[in-house]
Amino acid sequence: MKYVIIGKIGPNWGDDPKARVAAVHEKLDALNITLETVYYTQGAYDFMEVVEAEPKAMLALSLWCKTKGYGELNSMPAFSMEAVTRAISE
Repeated sequence: MKYVIIGKIGPNWGDDPKARVAAVHEKLDALNITLETVYYTQGAYDFMEVVEAEPKAMLALSLWCKTKGYGELNSMPAFSMEAVTRAISE
């Protein structure tokens, strides 16, 4: 399933951002989550990502990021227009 993640960077981000990014990518691989795109943003959230993942993997990632102090994630299932059209016709 595709998810959109919006998140806030945590207090441990500034310590060693390259190491944090590497650790997150390792965790994504371990959870079989495919990162499709990432944007860093200004405003209420610090970044936005689109990923392909199973629901349990998204939960695991969110909890892992929080416990590591890397930040907080808000994930939302994302549906294509084709999926929405099919759902409407059913």
